[in-house]
Amino acid sequence: MTEYELMDLSATYAGTAISALMGYFTVLSAYFIVAYAVGSSLNRSQVIAVNGLFLVMALFMIWGASSYFYVSYDYRTLAGGLDVPVAGWKVALPLLLIGAVSGLKFMRDIRHPKPD
Repeated sequence: MTEYELMDLSATYAGTAISALMGYFTVLSAYFIVAYAVGSSLNRSQVIAVNGLFLVMALFMIWGASSYFYVSYDYRTLAGGLDVPVAGWKVALPLLLIGAVSGLKFMRDIRHPKPD
């Protein structure tokens, strides 16, 4: 492959990773809204179902975005056009995991409020 083709593939994968991030933020926002609006009135099985679905979707999107960022970085390295100090997946992965954990913590805080 030529350098141009490798850089084009890198940009394509980076764009796909950003699209996956937007899907992740949509799911995370929807989870926050559900937790805030009805979290305290859900019974235990409903909370387990909502949390399970959220975790499956969030982890799938985190894996997808991180994979696309990794492949984009790999193609950029092969093309010799490495001009970024840190790979995107090394930054995105921990931040997205923190987002998922904070969503679960928010749901827990809504369901078990501290007395004033």
